[in-house]
Amino acid sequence: MFDTVLARYIDAGADEIRIVSGYASPEMCTRLLLAARDRGREITIRLVVGMTGYEGVTLDTHQGFLSVQAAPPDGSGRLGVQYVTGGVSVHSKLFVWMRGRDPLDAWMGSANFTQNGFGVGFRAGRHHEIMIPTDVESALRYFDEIESQSLSIDHPEVENEIAIHNRPLPTSISIASSEGAQEPDEIERESVVLPLVALRASPETKRGEVHRRSGLNWGQRPEYNREPNQAYIPVPAQVRRMDFFPPKGVVFRVSTTDNKQFLMTVAQDNSKALETPQNNAFIGEYFRMRLGVANGAPVGPIDLSNFGSRFVVFYRVDDGDEEPTYIMDYSPEHDARGAEFYNL
Repeated sequence: MFDTVLARYIDAGADEIRIVSGYASPEMCTRLLLAARDRGREITIRLVVGMTGYEGVTLDTHQGFLSVQAAPPDGSGRLGVQYVTGGVSVHSKLFVWMRGRDPLDAWMGSANFTQNGFGVGFRAGRHHEIMIPTDVESALRYFDEIESQSLSIDHPEVENEIAIHNRPLPTSISIASSEGAQEPDEIERESVVLPLVALRASPETKRGEVHRRSGLNWGQRPEYNREPNQAYIPVPAQVRRMDFFPPKGVVFRVSTTDNKQFLMTVAQDNSKALETPQNNAFIGEYFRMRLGVANGAPVGPIDLSNFGSRFVVFYRVDDGDEEPTYIMDYSPEHDARGAEFYNL
């Protein structure tokens, strides 16, 4: 469905898509923008989220939309998001492709503009949707009608027009390692610990020390004119075998324990890294802020030692929503767990 309704139009030269969707996600916006960039194209996404007028939107989703709208992946195009207001409930799903001022095709059906809706999410195999072509001129008129009832997500009055609320906390959470077991009715919350240091010695880096030119210092390669804050979080083989993170290419949402938000993907050869598809400097800037290292400066072993941890923990929270979400916790209390797990 992703290829039929979305990707093939990028290949055919479409440069804009207009969408009305009852529910939508910043992860899916990013996924489609990345598909355009992978094809050497840029597209404009004009998205109207329909159910916000009736239900509002969660704060993490709102922040995700704002982030991708302000900083789409480099070379991918642009995103503009509107929320339906006025207590109106719009559950429609409509997609209209444009090339310049000319409409190409329109589709309608059951699929929300989310990764699972289009069969490319963490639970794609459990999801069934249907989409059919529809009259493009009627579709454009409908889009214009719904857009006229909406407000841009960065409008100064948006918080007065719709409810922006925190995601409800689950009533029961269990935290488990790979050996743990959850009660059947409990919400699953598993965790893994990831290293911010080298697990193997190299000519440049000692085992157990921060990488000189990868990991948190991936951008420290002036010969390639890289942004010096670029960074990624290594995912060692023993964690990859757990299937804890979504498959490579799936965009997922990460909240930190100090109230930061990221969209991340599993990336690189053998799925060995976590990256931020919008801009990998986001990860480097975050850890430099936590460590007290100046923007653009290399992170050294003494910086992690002073902070008190060479490891970061990710929790996966599955509350029955469409996609599991992740919490990233970087704190000194996890150093002992990481040292034991990786024998450092």
